[in-house]
Formats: sequence, structure tokens, C-alpha cells
Amino acid sequence: MVSSAGLPFKSHRRTPALSQGAIRTGSWINDSTEFVQTCLDQVGLARDTVVVDSSGHRSLVIVSKTQQRVYRFPREANDAAEIADYGKRHELSAALGLPVPRWYRTHLGRPGEAFLELELIGGNGLDHPMVVGLAARRPVAVGRQFAYLLLQLRAISATLWPLPRIDLTGLWDDLAIRVRELEGHVPNDVYEAMDRAALAAIVANRSAHLGLVHGDLGGVNARFSELGRLTGVLDWDGAGIADVAADAAAVSVGLPPEARAVLFQTAPVIAEDAARCQAYVDTWTAQGALWALANDDEHGLNDMIRRERERMAKNGWG
Repeated sequence: MVSSAGLPFKSHRRTPALSQGAIRTGSWINDSTEFVQTCLDQVGLARDTVVVDSSGHRSLVIVSKTQQRVYRFPREANDAAEIADYGKRHELSAALGLPVPRWYRTHLGRPGEAFLELELIGGNGLDHPMVVGLAARRPVAVGRQFAYLLLQLRAISATLWPLPRIDLTGLWDDLAIRVRELEGHVPNDVYEAMDRAALAAIVANRSAHLGLVHGDLGGVNARFSELGRLTGVLDWDGAGIADVAADAAAVSVGLPPEARAVLFQTAPVIAEDAARCQAYVDTWTAQGALWALANDDEHGLNDMIRRERERMAKNGWG
């Protein structure tokens, strides 16, 4: 299988290897009893007074409803080393008026010692059945709130966000050159389609708008109340200045058609951003084929050829 490693636009996030003793079961990670207890001892909480959430890829989360606090404990040493930077991002997000949980403190140390202490905010994520139904029942409210959020992020420049940016400089030009390596290794029609996609990404990137990109606005991170109010956005660890197309596409894909229509009507520029992102996403099979070729992964290469042919058929190119 082709790994997502080395596929730069699929996600700018790292998903580090799991700690020893952590076992993935579906989307859930069963952290060892010792690790959970170490984390609890670090913040002076008893197991029967909290909710322990092991569903995150990178952190164990301990929720204290009595204290209205969330404690995020990185599982990996590299994330623990960067936790001070994560805290700065939450602080800066709040200072810019973004709907983020309040940051209380950052504690440095090794896995099991390092943690972020944040405000507990209510609501459910965009992927929750209640929120999906809510977006269908209240498309105007949900669509408009996302439009205002995306416009707010769009207006944040590198001057306002001086932290390290997501560097995609020259990415598409480099990809257009590297795609030539696939000639003779994939069928001619597939090669031509992949080459066309790489060139289209270069054209799309010429109209890129740089603003603050959250990087993962879909799924669990955008939280809504039962009345349809955006209560906050979680996980600003990977936020940085980049092309806002990524967030626009993530939000639009996650919304029901009625709410998506309101989003685009409220802020037509968001529709343009989402379309630009599609041009980037269309290069994913070429990126995957290059990765497979470099790693002598014949199965992965054939899978990317199949996926590209599906994309060609969808676009009427077959």
C-alpha cells in the first residue's frame, strides 16, 4: 500500500508512530494503564473523576468536567518536545479573536509529563450525527458561521501570525518536473492525465491566497451546540500561513448541500478557494505513483493507476 508519507498536500500534519504498548483498534488507541495513570498523577486527578479519551492519533486527552479543563498529553517524544510551540499557537489564536479554547498552561517534559491545559468547550464535531442533522435542519446558521470563520482566517497575514509557516514554495513546479519520471512506467493516457493535473496545480497556485490555515477543520474539531452555534474550534497545533484553499475545501466537503450552498453564497471567494484546492487534490495520484515508483511498490503503483483512471472517468477523460 502507498503510504501518505511524502505526499505533501494530502496533509501537512505528521502522524507519528504509536508509542510502544499503544494498540490501535479501529480509530481508537488503547493506551497502557501505566501511561494513563502517569498522566493522571501529573495533574493530580483520580481516574473515577475524569473521562479519558484515547481516540486522538497524537495525544491522550483527559477531560475534567468538574474543573471544566482538558489536559492533552502527547504520546511521542517529538510531540512532547514541541508542546511549548503548541501552547503559543493556542495563545496567539485567542489573541486574534479566533473561537479557540482558553489556554491555561503548558507543562514541559517527556511523554507522560508534558501536557497542555485548556478550557473544556461544549458541543459536538462536524462528523457527529447530531451536527450533520443540525446542518441539514439549520443550513443558514451553520453555513454562515463557517463563512465568517473562513473569512476571519483568510484575513490573518504572516504579520499577524509570526510563527513558522507551512512552506509549499515551489511544490507544484517541482511536481510537474518529477511527473516526467513516470513516463514509461504508467500507461500513456494515465501519464498524460497526471501531467495535466500537475500543470493545472501550477496554474491554480498562481491565484493562491495566503492566510491562516488551521489544517484540519473537518471532523471533530469544529464544535457546534445543539442550537446550531459554533462553540469553538479545537487543535491549532498545525496552524500556519499557507494557501487557504485547504480549509475551504475541508469545510465544504463536510457540509450537507444546503449548508454548503449558504457558505458559498455568503462568501463567494470561499467557493473559489475550494475549487483551487480540488486542483491540488487532483495531483494526489501522481504524488502516490511517484512514491510507489521510488519505493519499488508495484502494488501501490497499480493502485494509483486505478485511482487515476477513476478520476479520468469522472472528468470525462476516459
